[in-house]
Amino acid sequence: MHRGGGVTLLELLVVLALLGLLLLFYIPSAEAQRHRAAVSETQAFLRMARTEAIRRGSLVAVVQPTNAANGLLACMDANGNGACDPGESPIQTLSLRGSSLELRPGFHPGLRFNALGQLNTGARVVVRTGKHATALCLALTGRIRESPGGRC
Repeated sequence: MHRGGGVTLLELLVVLALLGLLLLFYIPSAEAQRHRAAVSETQAFLRMARTEAIRRGSLVAVVQPTNAANGLLACMDANGNGACDPGESPIQTLSLRGSSLELRPGFHPGLRFNALGQLNTGARVVVRTGKHATALCLALTGRIRESPGGRC
C-alpha cells in the first residue's frame, strides 16, 4: 500500500518536544544576558556621574526618583544636600526595562560625587532582573565593585 507524503503524529510530537527542550535552555540564558546588560548600563551611568563631577569641578548627586523603581537621575547638586532639587540642572537619566534598581546610600542621604570623584558616603545600587541580583558596591574613592547576590 502506498503511503502519502504527510507528517505523522509521532514525528510532529518529537519535533515539538525538541523545540520545548531548546526553549527550556534558552529562556534562562536570555534573562541572564538582560541582567548582565542592565548591570553594565548601571555601571556606565555611575561612572558618567563621577566623571561629570570631576569635569565640572562641582558636586553631582545621584538619586532614585520616587516614581521610578527602575531608574536613576544624576544632577548638579548646587546646595550639597545629595538630592536633585528644583532648579538644579539634571545631567542624565537612567531607565531600565525589565530590571529594578535600589539605591542604598550609606550614612548620609543621597549619593554625591565631589569634584575629585569621591563619594560623601559608601553606597550600593542593587540591580534585579527576574531571579538575578547584583550589587554595585561604591567605595568612598568612587570605585565600583560588583557583588553577585545583592550584598556588599
